[in-house]
Amino acid sequence: MNRWSLLSWCCLAGLLSGDCGDDTTPAEDADVADDAPADIPEDIPIDTVDPAWYEPDPEGRLTEGNLREADPEMLVIAPPELADAWQAYARHRNLTGIPTRVVTTDEVFAAADGADEADRLRNYLGREYLEHGLRFALLGGDAELVPFRRVEASVTVPFSGTYTTNGPTDLFFAELDADWDRDGDGRWGERIQDLSLDELRQAELAVGRVPAGDAAEVGNFVRKVAAYEADANQRGAYPLFFSDLATTMALVGDIDGAEAMEITIADVFPPEFRDNAWRLYTTDEALADYGGEPITARRVAQRLRDGYPLSFHNGHGSHWYLANPLDGDWARGLDNAMPTVLASCACLSANFADVADDITFDLWTEQGPGEDSAAELLITGPCGAVGYVGNTAVGLGPVGGVQLLDAFYRAMFEQGLTRLGEALNYGRAHIRDMNLVVRGIPMPTSDDTEWWTLLAVILLGDPALPMWIHTPRPIELTVPATYGPGWQELTVHVSEPGGIPAPGATVVALKDGDFVLRGTTDDAGDVVFRFIPTGPAGITVRATAPWLQPVEALIAPL
Repeated sequence: MNRWSLLSWCCLAGLLSGDCGDDTTPAEDADVADDAPADIPEDIPIDTVDPAWYEPDPEGRLTEGNLREADPEMLVIAPPELADAWQAYARHRNLTGIPTRVVTTDEVFAAADGADEADRLRNYLGREYLEHGLRFALLGGDAELVPFRRVEASVTVPFSGTYTTNGPTDLFFAELDADWDRDGDGRWGERIQDLSLDELRQAELAVGRVPAGDAAEVGNFVRKVAAYEADANQRGAYPLFFSDLATTMALVGDIDGAEAMEITIADVFPPEFRDNAWRLYTTDEALADYGGEPITARRVAQRLRDGYPLSFHNGHGSHWYLANPLDGDWARGLDNAMPTVLASCACLSANFADVADDITFDLWTEQGPGEDSAAELLITGPCGAVGYVGNTAVGLGPVGGVQLLDAFYRAMFEQGLTRLGEALNYGRAHIRDMNLVVRGIPMPTSDDTEWWTLLAVILLGDPALPMWIHTPRPIELTVPATYGPGWQELTVHVSEPGGIPAPGATVVALKDGDFVLRGTTDDAGDVVFRFIPTGPAGITVRATAPWLQPVEALIAPL
């Protein structure tokens, strides 16, 4: 038997190899597609392979619970030129227990009808949801590679002004019940004419977009997913809070964005997270009240380098700025090995389709080469973030954005919805639960500001990413060293240090091109897989749980 700990298998199937700045695709010389044929390895002479590897079981037994034959719970929609690059992600997500497949946009357009490509994609996802139980969709390409939907909207905010947008909203692919062009006039997502506010709240799919433009950017993202989920330094419960000056009001003075954030921090974040938090705030008053240091770009970069996998921001932004001191060049220069998940009220930086220098959409221009927004660079670069929840248009902060993010964190810490996209959907549905009062001033979300916020806030990243809500504990995985041909009953044991059984852990056994098996450890920390292998090849076994560090092991064929 082989016993593996995180330290002895920290490479996580090769996805963590190389430095943070290495932009090569992972496992470039390996066959990572889970639909690859279970063939004889090239380095094994064909006349030395035992024919028993390819013989059926004499008792007629078959592999039990093969997820390769099941409907996918997650689809990656990729342009044909990036489909191969996304196979590494699909393999990794299969190893975490979520059946995942890569589907090209060409396949989508051939299989579904619609008014345009975005409508075809939505209809395709809707069919997969209704007929096959689809839960997650990752749109794996930039604006020119994977369709998106523009939706016009306008909103008037008292004492602030009137804003308009025609920006992208990926909620179009998540909310599947409503007819987004009910009146048939070609103007999608019109309030009342097409769909209601109540319909807009009820997203069926968890959807995220990784606005990658090439295979190197896909490779960056896949490595960051593996690094985040490994949490090698056990920093899951270390949040970073940072803010801008929100506004200055007569008779009230400067209001730091931290003041609204701290309400959620006190009410929602567990004590462990509050104890481990690092604060970088703007005003002297906020620093005196809550502690921390004055925010600077250098300090934010340093904290991310230390490892803060969860970041929360309230303040300003633009196409090129994530926050007042944090621009796109800053995002490009990050070198944090542990990527973060950043949720922010900032304006515009999640817009992956446009360059916006003004609040009126008629002055926006479509992005050209080298014009990615700051949030795009944060997601597709070799370091930075693995998830960004933010705005494609003007963020409304205390009359919508703060309330959505409060519900987003309640989904994580109170509802147990630790998958990133599912937590965002809960936030959308419960944006009106928070009655925000700052400095004695009520700041309610109206129907108008809620509508705007639901359309403008999107997820850049992996909607199935399991977010850390505890400090993960190390575990050990005990597996057989080898296996042979014919019927197999393979027992896997998961334990914490000292031999304490770890019940309730998800264990997956994956043999490329042959099977993906999923089980849950019993009270003794054991799970048994029963299968007939086709051909000799290694079996990767991975154990995960929300409170445990993942660990992988490899079982070699005889």
